[in-house]
Amino acid sequence: HNLENLLKAAQSMHKAKLAGQTDLFGGGDTTSTSIQIDFVSTKTISQKEQLSWERELLGIYLSNHPLDSYRNYLHNNTTLSTTLDHTMDAEVRRIGGVISSIRVVVTKKGAKMAFMQLEDQGGTCEVIVFPKQFAASELKLVPDNVVVIKGTVSATERDGSKSDEIKL
Repeated sequence: HNLENLLKAAQSMHKAKLAGQTDLFGGGDTTSTSIQIDFVSTKTISQKEQLSWERELLGIYLSNHPLDSYRNYLHNNTTLSTTLDHTMDAEVRRIGGVISSIRVVVTKKGAKMAFMQLEDQGGTCEVIVFPKQFAASELKLVPDNVVVIKGTVSATERDGSKSDEIKL
């Protein structure tokens, strides 16, 4: 909410420095220009919104992590994405985390499906949501939502070779 005021202040400081403007009493020091910034008071934002902004602007969660309040549940009921390996191929596992990104595509038959990145306390995992499951849970599959997903581990390519990336 105050970004515009800060940008105006920075621009006027830069212009004053370029113009070689000095203070009223001839101090001549152009490096210590002081300005007045009028900050606008803002509404209180939700923690979810703040965390979303932190992730978007900084690439990390700074003040908190969206999964902190679910830590015990996730520890007891899900598998960390970093522990998924090739020995679990074709096993059914549950993983839980925050949807960091989602890409919805339309199949040849006209049905929607999605490719998501799910971030947990250990790392990230790609999750493929096929049309039937996508139709049943489309409203819940949005970025920054915390979800628990049960699915089949896919650690092989179509040709039967080991995949570099393990998916659910």
